[in-house]
Amino acid sequence: MKQLEELYTISEIYPIFKLKNERSLKRLINQLLLKHPKATCLNRKVGSRHMMTAEDIEEMKTLCLNL
Repeated sequence: MKQLEELYTISEIYPIFKLKNERSLKRLINQLLLKHPKATCLNRKVGSRHMMTAEDIEEMKTLCLNL
């Protein structure tokens, strides 16, 4: 049986990226979506909330280097 991965919300993630607040992270996600519309790490949502796994966070860090 496959074990479920832990999901993180924007409020838990924004300090990892050294941003001031959640709004700054949402803005960053929108900028990255313009360049990488098919990136799964940017498109994972539960309802209307962005959720990310630890793997998604690492992938997003890589995408940020290419901004």
